Amino acid sequence: MDQTKKPDKKIIHHCEKHFAETHTRTQDGRYEVKLPFKDDTSKLGDSRKQAMARLCVRKGTCQQCDKEHHTLLHFEKKNEDKSASDGSNKSTNALTLSIEDAEEEEEEEQHVVLHSSSGSPLFPTALVKIKAIGGNWTLFRALIDTGSGDTFISEKAAQELSLPREKINAPVRGIGGATAGVSKHQIRIQVAPRFPSTFQLDAQALVLSSLTGLLPQRNIESSSYKGLKIGNTANDQYTWSHAAQRPKLPPIKIGKFSGQLTEWKSFYEMFVHIIHKDPRLHDTEKFSYLLSYLEGEAKGVVAHLSPTGDHYQAALELLKKRYDNKRGVTFQYVNILLDSKKVEFRNAKDIIALHDKINEFSAGMKSLGYSVEDWDPVIVGIIIRKLDGESLRLFEESILDPTAVPTTQQLQTFLLKRHHVLNTLKAGDSNIKAKKTNKDNKETSRKAFHATNIQFLHLYFLSRALWTRMVF
Repeated sequence: MDQTKKPDKKIIHHCEKHFAETHTRTQDGRYEVKLPFKDDTSKLGDSRKQAMARLCVRKGTCQQCDKEHHTLLHFEKKNEDKSASDGSNKSTNALTLSIEDAEEEEEEEQHVVLHSSSGSPLFPTALVKIKAIGGNWTLFRALIDTGSGDTFISEKAAQELSLPREKINAPVRGIGGATAGVSKHQIRIQVAPRFPSTFQLDAQALVLSSLTGLLPQRNIESSSYKGLKIGNTANDQYTWSHAAQRPKLPPIKIGKFSGQLTEWKSFYEMFVHIIHKDPRLHDTEKFSYLLSYLEGEAKGVVAHLSPTGDHYQAALELLKKRYDNKRGVTFQYVNILLDSKKVEFRNAKDIIALHDKINEFSAGMKSLGYSVEDWDPVIVGIIIRKLDGESLRLFEESILDPTAVPTTQQLQTFLLKRHHVLNTLKAGDSNIKAKKTNKDNKETSRKAFHATNIQFLHLYFLSRALWTRMVF
């Protein structure tokens, strides 16, 4: 092969070592790419070593397996295995290849797919069913590429399905921006799991001549591409799973919804996040889950609908129309303050309940989009009417400026402190009462003991007197 001949645009002209390790530019403007080989390559003939040095500009596929990757990967793999088995580190020789046209070198680098020798597996696969012409299902081996934004199907699989095609012209780029080809057609497919299930997924798949031929023949370091880390995969043995490193947490439970307006927003957001957006669930399954979380009045809203997938969206809209009522929720939160129980004298439970009502009101109004920071006069004015006389007097004494309007934060701080004080006093009173009770019990026992002894002595002397009369 003539080394001065310009390489074809379609050739595979780089191996891993060319691109990732050594790109040296000489003083005269040329590029020198160092190709490290193991010592045992010296056993090959001179003509073979020269051919290997020129593999960077050869046409076609691998000489070993006819796949689209560099033939040197086979030699490197054999030498790595041998070095690992011997347990020795052999020195490397370097062959230098000069490429005259630097601009052409940079232009052709877009066809390079970087490889890594990390040893971690690349992608998992799954066996799925795809619906063909006539409604028949055919099993295919699917590559689970979580980093891809599109769905692809090989030309061979597309021909087997015999589905109608739509003409397109879509360039496809792979990992690291490598050119993967141009898709000329796309087809609509339905994918389903091979085990019995009602779940089906509709997708538009771009047709490519080959899929696995575009993959690197050596594994890619998952940390280099964030797209390879997302989500769980089909088989932990064939993938790197970021989720597997996290601690196992208990499943999130969705609470029952009975029709309380103030509970609707939290219930709806939880249901949408866990059930509604789960692509694995069919609408029939989602409707079944929805019914299981409803009770009372809320369940009656959708009771007339049959539990089928066709009615799922209608049921969700009925519930939203009934309970997604900002006005109604707003007045319910206002009533939380207005209907608060008046505090009884030195009752710690009533004090802390009032404190919690303020938190519930503020959080609820903020969730509806209201700004409650300027509502201090209204909130404080309502709450102080619920305080007992002593608590109100102590609150007024705690305010340094008697002419300033107290803030909600000041009121909550006072209520929390008042609650702690009353609990402490209650505990002290309990100890005093307990000691007094013990003292009273001891005094009663002593009096009873003396009374018993007096009665005993009286009977004793009485019996002695009677005995004396009888004897004498």
